[in-house]
Amino acid sequence: MNKSNPDSSDKLLVRWLQESGRRRVDPPIAELRRTEAARAWARIAAPTKPTGLPHLRVLLLFGLLAVVYLNYLYADVQAQIADMPVVTAFVFARS
Repeated sequence: MNKSNPDSSDKLLVRWLQESGRRRVDPPIAELRRTEAARAWARIAAPTKPTGLPHLRVLLLFGLLAVVYLNYLYADVQAQIADMPVVTAFVFARS
């Protein structure tokens, strides 16, 4: 560089910036950056797994199933009782 003329260093800097702007990034590096960006977006966009909800849901479903089955069992027992034959017994007492 020529220290006596400050314009020449500015022109060199402008030429260097123009050349570096025309250069392209190597394809493997660009691909690596794209995959890293895709992974980052996948981590951000991926839904997080709830920790206690699946167990709570299963527990509630089993509880509901138990209530429904007990209700059916109660109705079945009541139907069996109603279907039983009536026995009439006469007891005579002597006095």
